[in-house]
Amino acid sequence: MKLIDLERRLAHVEAARSVTAPTRILTDRAIGDSAGDLEAADALANWRQWVAQGRATVGHGVLCIDRPLMTTGEWAVAYAAAD
Repeated sequence: MKLIDLERRLAHVEAARSVTAPTRILTDRAIGDSAGDLEAADALANWRQWVAQGRATVGHGVLCIDRPLMTTGEWAVAYAAAD
């Protein structure tokens, strides 16, 4: 197989791959405060950068924000106070 054949195949694969901007956000934690709204707006505006950095993934028009696991103290503040 020649290099030109590989380039044609790659061009065909890239042309078939369509990645559009996400229209929704999915996270494992609520984004309800003003800081969360700013983070969500930044994520939607710079979604390619977020994906490249490994902070989010995109699938079927949904931006999934990956967050680090909560510490015991964070979990207690978020969920134990609700009881």
